[in-house]
Amino acid sequence: MDPELKIEQQASGRWAIVQETVFGERQVLEEHDTVQDAKSSRRLPKIA
Repeated sequence: MDPELKIEQQASGRWAIVQETVFGERQVLEEHDTVQDAKSSRRLPKIA
């Protein structure tokens, strides 16, 4: 199973794309100033 990608707001107020594995490990892949910037990231799969 592939790791899950989520958009979450960080304590700093910035938005991050977070990768979560089936083991519960979390890693921030990118940080953005706005949620719109995070949603337009190339890392996220495009929803048809």
